Parts: sequence; C-alpha cells; structure tokens
Amino acid sequence: RTTATAATGVRMAARAVPKRHRAAALAYFGGLATATAIALDEWLDLRKWRTVRHVLTTPVSVDMKLHTRVRAAEGEAGQGCVDWPAGRVLLQWAVDGGVPLRHGSVLEVGAGVGVTSIGLALAASCSSDAGGGGGSDGDPTRVLATDVCDSALANLHRNAAENEAPALLRVERWDAAGGTEAVRRLSRLVDPRTLTHVIGADIVSVPIGSGGGGGNAGGDGLE
Repeated sequence: RTTATAATGVRMAARAVPKRHRAAALAYFGGLATATAIALDEWLDLRKWRTVRHVLTTPVSVDMKLHTRVRAAEGEAGQGCVDWPAGRVLLQWAVDGGVPLRHGSVLEVGAGVGVTSIGLALAASCSSDAGGGGGSDGDPTRVLATDVCDSALANLHRNAAENEAPALLRVERWDAAGGTEAVRRLSRLVDPRTLTHVIGADIVSVPIGSGGGGGNAGGDGLE
C-alpha cells in the first residue's frame, strides 16, 4: 500500500513538471547515461578488440572444416595483437601440405594472435593422414607458438583456450633475437634436433619515419 502511494505521488509530481522541463531532464539523464557507458567502455577496453572468424579449406586428410576464432586488436594494442593477413596465408599454406600433419614438430616465431599455430594444431589433431602422403600412423604434429610481447602472449593464451586448442599446442615466451641466450632458452622449451619446421609471418617490421635506418625506433607503424 505504501509502495502504491509513493508511485502515485511520483506520477503526480511528474505531471506537474512542464513538458519542456521533462524533455530537458530526459535529455540530461540520457546524456549522463551515454557518457557513463562511454567511460566504462574505455575503461574495459571493449571497443579496442574484435572477434575475427576464419574458415579455411582443408585437404581430404582433415575430416572437418577448419574454423578459427581469435580476439584481435581494433586499435593500438600492439602489433602482436593484430590479425595480420599473412598469418592466415601461412596457415593455408601449412594445411595445404606445407607442413606435415603427422610426424612433425613446428616452431612458430612471432605467433601474434595465434591464427597459424592454433589452426595448425586443430588440423593436426583431426588429421587421418600424414599430409596426404599415405597412412594414418604416427603421432600428430606438435606446435610451439612463441612471442615476446606481454600483451600478445596474454591474448594468444586466451585465443588458444577460446578455440579449445588441443594439447598439441604450447604457448611460450621466446625471443629469437636473443643470441646465444635464445639458443639456450629454446633448448629448454623443445629439443631443437626434433624440429621439422620453423615458420613465421610478418615477423620483421620497420617503424614509420625511420627511413629504414632505425632512426625512429619508437615508431608504432610499419613501412
């Protein structure tokens, strides 16, 4: 009863306010809600990311359509978080026979969002043939996806989980430019003698404005 009385009082008060004032109030609170939504959006980084889906044609050895779904940067979240076209091209080449889906051990340098490594691991797990070469004997190819950027690695782990990537895929930090330390680090991640393929796409960039000579090492773009 008390609630009903209060609601009636609110309605009467609203009717007592002139229409132009009601319109102004609605505009004010609407604008406030919009500003709040934008602030939350920026805080949560919602607009800086997008989900990208890819469907690849696969050889007869893979009894499935190969679908990948990755979270990629919409804005300036780092080059390693961008869905570069070269990664999709590399994956298509790999599943078309460039990389055997069995008996293989693959290292991807600069895996980024993980399109290539995730797709290759999914294809290997579903393969019934060694890249079309006959027979289904042998273990499926294993993939080691590496990167050096913190944001890229975090996103790569997330994408691997989102795609339910099989245990054939591992994600690790590794800097190929680390000299002798890089060699020692790699030997702790995988036996280099077992590697059959080392792959990578868009792993070398030149900052815009550097003129190719490294004068603007802090640049964010590419030439």
